Amino acid sequence: MTLPWRLRPATPADADLLRDLFARSLFVAPEEDALDADGVDEPPLARYHRGFGGPGDLGVVAEVDGEAIGAAWVRVFPDDDRGFGWVADDVPELSLAVDSRRRGDGVGTAMLRRLLSKVGTVSVSVHHENPARHLYQRLGFLEVARHETYSVLERIGAPITTALILEVPSVPERLEALRRSHDPLASSGIPPHITILFPFRSAESIDQDVRRALADEIGRTENITIELSKIGRFPEVVWLGPENPAPLADLTRRLSIRFPDCVPYDGRHQTTIPHLTIAHGSMANLDPVEAEVRSVMEDEGPITFEARYASLFIQDSTRRWSSNEAYRLCRDLG
Repeated sequence: MTLPWRLRPATPADADLLRDLFARSLFVAPEEDALDADGVDEPPLARYHRGFGGPGDLGVVAEVDGEAIGAAWVRVFPDDDRGFGWVADDVPELSLAVDSRRRGDGVGTAMLRRLLSKVGTVSVSVHHENPARHLYQRLGFLEVARHETYSVLERIGAPITTALILEVPSVPERLEALRRSHDPLASSGIPPHITILFPFRSAESIDQDVRRALADEIGRTENITIELSKIGRFPEVVWLGPENPAPLADLTRRLSIRFPDCVPYDGRHQTTIPHLTIAHGSMANLDPVEAEVRSVMEDEGPITFEARYASLFIQDSTRRWSSNEAYRLCRDLG
């Protein structure tokens, strides 16, 4: 699956860009007067973009072919210079701006997930009629103050995240030993697996409607016979891939369409490649691991299995993973 955008960190050089995006994206209710073109340069709005890049400033920019289509950033405001979403001196306030042509396609969610993975508690002000309110609530924000036209929402810490995976059985002992030694996830409770969709919804937001949608979409997928025979490298990963990745890539694509707020890997990779991670580390340290993987595969042959279930795993506040639910592939065929 290839994403239509890429995400990068915001820098001090982006201050003017943030100002322009902020001006174009500022929500105005139908019954309210539109803001003058230079309104974002006047107090109290200028504080949200002017001089970006100081202590506590952090942001993400989304681009398509080098053109910025959105940004999400946080800034900390003191008690004597409060923003609309101020809750405390040490809680950064969030700003989100998405080009109107790209709203609804998941880029806002992808930027927020990336940004929120790097900060703790954060607040935001949102107009009562702004549809973005629903996005914030899906990501764990709760209303802490209500004013005439807007609310202040706060997200405390990180919501418990989830992932959809296919568990890989019968991994050769030598390969599993390598995985346990070289993949940090192996010691966090997650088994050998191929990721289908990560991150998925926060655990708190998975209700019966979400479960029914998962069962329906995953149930449309026929049982997949997977043969892990390809050995591949990313800059910091050694992995095994299926001979035919198309059915897995198609499942990821369909789930991303069904749940457009869930972008594979938060948009960090333009293309997602189904794989079983064996090792994750520096490039130099991975060379001998890759050589050992090749030796094992020559001795043992491909790992072949039939995938019948997609598992939903939950990561708790201690970063441990545990299995929560399983969804049957090819449900209607028994």
